[in-house]
Amino acid sequence: GKQAQAKTNAARMGGSICVDRQRDNAAVGPQRSLLQSRFTAGQPAGASFTVALVGHVEKDGSPAFDFLVMPPGGSAPVAGAVLDASAGGAPGRAIPGQVIRRTYEEFAKLGRVMGLRHPSSAPQLPPSTFFEHTDAAFLQERAAGLEAYLADVLCLEPLPRTRVLRRFLNIWQPLGPGPLSGLGGELGCDGGPLIARGARVNVGVVAHVLAFLEPLWILRRCSKVCRAMHAASRNARCWPSLTFATTRAERWLEPFFTILAPACLQLQQLTLDVAFENPSLAVAPPGGLLFRNLNRLVLRPRDVEAAALVAELLEAVEAPGLREVSLEGVLTDAVLLALANAAGDGLEAVRLVFAPLQPHRPLLLGESSTICLRRLIEATPSLRRLRFEASPQARGKATVSRRLAPLGPPEVLFPGIQPLLADMSALPRLEEVAFDFLTDDVLAGLRALRAAGLPEEDDERLRPKKVILSGVKSLLEDPEIALATVLGKLGENLQEFALLVETEMEMRPFLSGFLHTRIGALPNVWQGRRALQALTLNWTAFDDDGVRSIAEHCPQLHTLLLDRSEYWTDVVADIIVEMLPQLRRFRMRSSAMLSDRCLYILMEVAHRFSMLEIEPSFSMSSYAIDQLKQRISPGVSDFDGGSSSILIPSRGSFFGFGGGSAAGPLAAIEAAADALDPYLGEGIQQAAGAGGLLRLLEPEQDVDVDPWGVLALPSRRPRLEIGR
Repeated sequence: GKQAQAKTNAARMGGSICVDRQRDNAAVGPQRSLLQSRFTAGQPAGASFTVALVGHVEKDGSPAFDFLVMPPGGSAPVAGAVLDASAGGAPGRAIPGQVIRRTYEEFAKLGRVMGLRHPSSAPQLPPSTFFEHTDAAFLQERAAGLEAYLADVLCLEPLPRTRVLRRFLNIWQPLGPGPLSGLGGELGCDGGPLIARGARVNVGVVAHVLAFLEPLWILRRCSKVCRAMHAASRNARCWPSLTFATTRAERWLEPFFTILAPACLQLQQLTLDVAFENPSLAVAPPGGLLFRNLNRLVLRPRDVEAAALVAELLEAVEAPGLREVSLEGVLTDAVLLALANAAGDGLEAVRLVFAPLQPHRPLLLGESSTICLRRLIEATPSLRRLRFEASPQARGKATVSRRLAPLGPPEVLFPGIQPLLADMSALPRLEEVAFDFLTDDVLAGLRALRAAGLPEEDDERLRPKKVILSGVKSLLEDPEIALATVLGKLGENLQEFALLVETEMEMRPFLSGFLHTRIGALPNVWQGRRALQALTLNWTAFDDDGVRSIAEHCPQLHTLLLDRSEYWTDVVADIIVEMLPQLRRFRMRSSAMLSDRCLYILMEVAHRFSMLEIEPSFSMSSYAIDQLKQRISPGVSDFDGGSSSILIPSRGSFFGFGGGSAAGPLAAIEAAADALDPYLGEGIQQAAGAGGLLRLLEPEQDVDVDPWGVLALPSRRPRLEIGR
C-alpha cells in the first residue's frame, strides 16, 4: 500500500526516474541514493532528462565544459547535432543530443538558485579555487564533479520545473506524460469509490457535489478524510472554473498545479493573477497540460517571469470554444505570439492591458509586438469586443509616453505607418473598441485606407458601436485634427465615442491653466451622427456654437462629458435643456462666463439627470448649488461623491466579459469572477436610489474615470487566493 501511494504521489507531482538509474547508488554516496528513492519508486524507465560529459574547452580564456543533454526517451545524437537557430532549430528547444557549454561561474549561479529552491536537499557544487587551474588532471576531476552535480540536480527535478534550470539546460517545455497520465485515469479519478454508510459512491459524483462548496474548505478539510475524498477534491468535475492569485508564485504554484493538471481538460474558466517575489525561483508549468474546453481565460502576469509562465500556458490552449480572453500586466512578445496561435475563429472578446516594466517608464511596444497583434486580428474574424489598453500605472495622474512602433514595407504600403487601428476595419462583427495608443502614426494608417487606391464605394470604415480612443499629447500634433480624422473613419452606427488626450506627468505643471484653442461649430464632423448616445472629450474646447452643433446633429445624446468649458456662457444651459431632452449625464467645467442663471436653468429639468458634474465658477453662489443639489437628490444629506461614486446612464455591458445587466455596471462587477470590491458609501446608495447625483469637481481635477461612466475602484491583491 505504501509503495502504491508513493507511486501515485510521485506521478501526481510529475515525478520521474532519476538520471543514471543504472548507476550503482553506493558508488555515488548516500545523498544521491536518498534523492533517487524519492523519485524512482514505480516510475517507468527513460522518463527523465539525462546529462553526460562530452569534454572541456577554453572559452574566453577560461575553461568551459560541454555536456550532452538528452530528453526523456531520447536517442543517441548524430555527429555534430547541436541546436542552432540559424539551421532551422527553435531557440531554447531541446532536441536529442543537444550539447550545452557552461563555465563554472554559470554553475555557481545555478547552485545559488537551487540552494534557495531546495534548501534541505540541494546538492553541493565542487569547491571553487582561488587560482584558476588549467592542467588536464584538475579539469578532468572538475568535469566529473560537475557531471555528478547535474545528475543530482536532475534527481531533484527529473523534468525540470525551475526556470533557471531550464535555461541552464537550454530546454523549453519538455514533453511530459499525457495531460492526465498518472493522475487517476479518466478525468483524474484515482482512488476507489467512497464508502458512506455501506453505500459505494463514485468519486466523480462526490466531486460534482464538492463543486458547490467553498474551495479552501474542500482542500483543507475534505481532501484529508480519505483517499477517495482526496481524489474527488482533485477531480476535474470539482473544478469547472478556477481562480488563483498570489504574489509569491514560487511558493504556491507547485500545489496549484496539482489541482490544475487533472482539471485542465474539462476546465471552462481560468483566472490566474501571479507575481514572483523572488524572480530567480520562478517555476514553469508541468509538461502535458492541455486546455480543450476553455471558454473564458483571464491571465495577469505581474513581472517578466510570470509572463514567461503565461506564454507557456497559452501554448497549451487548444479550445475551439474559447470566447473571451483578457491579459493584463507585463505582456511580452512571447505572450502575444502565443495568444495569436491560441486564438480561434470563435473568439469574440479580447482585452489586452499593457503595463510598463518599471513605474513611470515609457510604454513602448516594438515592431514585433505590432506584428503579433496584427496576426491576432487576422486569426479572429468573429471578434465583437477588442481592447488594447494601457494599465493605470501608465495613465491618469501617472501618464507616461506610450506608443506602438510604426511599420514599413513590406508590412505596409507606406513607411512610418502604424496600421493596427486600420486593420480593425477587416472585422465585420466588431462592436466595441478601446485603443490607448493613438498617435500620428496611427492616424496616418487610417488615412492610408483611402490612399491605397480603393474606389469610393469600397472605402473601408470602422463600424463598431462603441469606441474609446486615447493618446499622449506629445505624440499627437493636433488633437482637433485627430478628432475629425477618427470620426471620418467611423460608420454612422456609432453610438458611444470617447477621445481622451493626456499630458505626460512631467509636463503638467507647465501646461496647467493654459487655454486651449477655441473651436466653434463643426457641422461636417458631426453630420450623420444621429445614432450617437454618449460623447466624451477632454481636450477640445468648444464654445457655445460648438455645443449647439453637437446638439443639433446628435439629438439622442444621454451622456455628454466635455472637460474644456472655458468658452461657455449661460446659453449652453439653454442648449442642453431645449435640444437634448434625453440627456442623463452632463459635465460642466468652470468658466468665467457661467453664472447662477445656468444653475437655475438646469434646476428646471433636474429630474432628468442621473449624474450632474459641475466645477463651480467664480460667479456661482453656494446657495444656487445647494438648491440644485436638493432638486437632483431630494431628501438626501450631503455625502462625499469622490472616486467611489458609481453611476452610468446607459444600461448593459460596456466592454464587460459577460452579458449586460439591467441593474447597471455595479451588478455586472459584483457578478464577475474576478470583480473588484466597490466600497459605496450609504449616502451614495441613497442618492442613486432617490434620483440623481450631483458631483462637485475641483479645479483641474483629474477624473480617473472610464469614459462610459464607471469611476476607478480600489482593488485588493491578496497574498494567496484560490476559488472558482
